[in-house]
Amino acid sequence: MDTVGRMKGNLMITTNTLPAASGKGRLITLWTLSGLVALAFAFVGGGKLAGTAQMVELFDKVGLGQWFRYLTGLLEVAGASDCSFHGMPFMRPSCLSSS
Repeated sequence: MDTVGRMKGNLMITTNTLPAASGKGRLITLWTLSGLVALAFAFVGGGKLAGTAQMVELFDKVGLGQWFRYLTGLLEVAGASDCSFHGMPFMRPSCLSSS
């Protein structure tokens, strides 16, 4: 049954939501998703820093110059390293804010 009812005074509050998952499964899921995000940032940022033909052409079309390609590549690689430091909160203010 997915409906949870609780008595609060004379009112009954009913919700259709399940409680948040907890435990080892949730931790493994969060580590896996964070690792996939880090790999995506590293892959795309590395392509920009390496100067692949596709990225050079894309940033030529944008018209901001190749300096912007280097800047965004550097920020994406920094975002990848930020997502990798789970045990060091002083080095990881937030995974997705750096991109």
